[in-house]
Amino acid sequence: MADLALKPMTREEFLAWDERQPDRYEFIGGQIYAMTGGTRDHEVIARNLLGALERRLKGTRCQVFGSGLKVEIGGNFLYPDATVTCEPMGRKEQFIRQARAIVEVLSPSTTARDRGEKWMLDQSLRSLEYYLLLSQDEPIAELFARGERAWSYQRFIGIEARVPFGTLGIELTLAEIYAGALQDDPGAEQAS
Repeated sequence: MADLALKPMTREEFLAWDERQPDRYEFIGGQIYAMTGGTRDHEVIARNLLGALERRLKGTRCQVFGSGLKVEIGGNFLYPDATVTCEPMGRKEQFIRQARAIVEVLSPSTTARDRGEKWMLDQSLRSLEYYLLLSQDEPIAELFARGERAWSYQRFIGIEARVPFGTLGIELTLAEIYAGALQDDPGAEQAS
């Protein structure tokens, strides 16, 4: 993400400005951050993640959204790679306000913000129970889970690992999340 050289804005000023923009921007503490493009692996991992969550949540009151819907936290707006919410939402709703799980696929340009500023902001969301970070370069998942008194941390390494989301009643495997990623695309050689 890159900072835009704009004056700090209020929530309302940002929303009015954002409606006119062709690209997506996050809004944190009055500052605007452009959402940059990702890599093939980032897209494959994010797509697999959304599909796995969709299958696991089918038949429940929870649903998963990709990076096209904003999460609002205290007047700040973020675009996580995946967000699970169990709140009822209208068809025209533009924001998620009660995320239960937020997932970020890490990239060199976003890692510091995902581990720092965004993580600190996400923790303030009372409904949030899970914050999952996925490496883009190897099958590694880092799960922060809200406990009664503090957040716990678990690291899952390797394609056989399973990531539990206990209060949601689901678990994900790194095999399904990383399927087709971390390897050269077989069609790439033919295109050359």
